[in-house]
Amino acid sequence: MKKNVVSLLLLASGSVFGQAIIGENSNNYNIDLYPKTPEAYAFAKFVDIPEGSYTGVANFNIPIYTIQVDGLSIPIQLDYSTAGVKVDEIASRVGLGWNLNAGPSLTMQVVGARDKFDTRKIFDPGTFFPNDATSANNLSYQQAKNASGNTPEPLEEYKPDIYSYSIGNYSGKFIIDSQNLRGIPIPYYPIEIKKTNGTITIIDDQGNEFLFSNPMSSYSYNTCASVFGEVSNSTYTLGQILTKNKKVISYEYESFGRTMFATGFSEQKK
Repeated sequence: MKKNVVSLLLLASGSVFGQAIIGENSNNYNIDLYPKTPEAYAFAKFVDIPEGSYTGVANFNIPIYTIQVDGLSIPIQLDYSTAGVKVDEIASRVGLGWNLNAGPSLTMQVVGARDKFDTRKIFDPGTFFPNDATSANNLSYQQAKNASGNTPEPLEEYKPDIYSYSIGNYSGKFIIDSQNLRGIPIPYYPIEIKKTNGTITIIDDQGNEFLFSNPMSSYSYNTCASVFGEVSNSTYTLGQILTKNKKVISYEYESFGRTMFATGFSEQKK
């Protein structure tokens, strides 16, 4: 088995802090914005607004190096998108509007509360009784009440987190199913997405496997989405690529610090 090692110098963690100004009704806890780190946002821009005449966006790149193993080509380059720069957008480590593309990438955007899958997140049709919908003993009623934000600390949360990925010829988004085992690609591509013990494996249509994990933590300390606070991991790192002929490309990362960014927004509620 042939093994190739790619060493990258990246910061171990990035922190994003958010602040919010809530209006008259302070009992609503349904703000679902979790700011992305600058690197995660720079990468997601290429997935959310792809290049094309129908979007009016053009992408440019500066090649640095290309890894070629077993028929698999992995370019390392600087990418720039003309999708524009948002007000108060924080520059990535390679510059405002630029993204360091060091190969396949995967980021997670928390929606609502972070998916932990320690509680059942879907309604159970077999236990829902319409004539008893307001009963405190009815499980589906309690789930709906918790999801509506009428309790100070919801037990269930029904909005799945959104993952953005890019592997070779495929890029897009996916969500993890309610069993926390497989990914559902959006839009559909002939790829397989599996989640095992914190590692997400994406297999393309050629049989190449891309293994993502998160040994380097990227946190968002966000008081916007919950008055109780939340720590979310928003960036997965590429650990290994296993080619169709079982050759291994390994990525190694060096940790040398921590960076914090502060972002803010205001929202009025009535």
